[in-house]
Amino acid sequence: MAEKKVTKAEMKKLETRKLREFTHSLYVQAMEAAVKSTENERGKIQVRVSGTNYNRYVRFSGYGKSCVILIYKNGNVGVKLDEMFHDLFETTIFEYTSDEVIQQAFQEQFAEMLEWLIPTFYENLGYDYHAFMDFIDWEKDLFKAHERIEKEYPRHSEN
Repeated sequence: MAEKKVTKAEMKKLETRKLREFTHSLYVQAMEAAVKSTENERGKIQVRVSGTNYNRYVRFSGYGKSCVILIYKNGNVGVKLDEMFHDLFETTIFEYTSDEVIQQAFQEQFAEMLEWLIPTFYENLGYDYHAFMDFIDWEKDLFKAHERIEKEYPRHSEN
């Protein structure tokens, strides 16, 4: 029996479905992290979710500051940070690839980032958001800024 050839249209449909599954999984991760990270928050919580044409934006905001996780329909992912005494910082943290191994590695990195980015915004890690934005200004890189501030502001275990 001859194998059925996959048409270009069918291949495109499959690629589009896989892309949407990937972006949806990131969106679910961001929403779950938003719930988890704000569960015990006693201060004012402002989380706004918006979307247009399969783009999804999860925005955390407060007086003079914001943090937005940008999940684009093309599979790219970005972060936008703003604080009243600093310039807007926007970066792409992932450029889409159909390589599922690279996608999986990014999803793990994304989950780890969400575990510190949202608490940083809510100032629950031993330093304030303004200080973190200082490190962003110095490093010009989200992950390097996080590594550096963690070294300079070590967390103490509570007894």
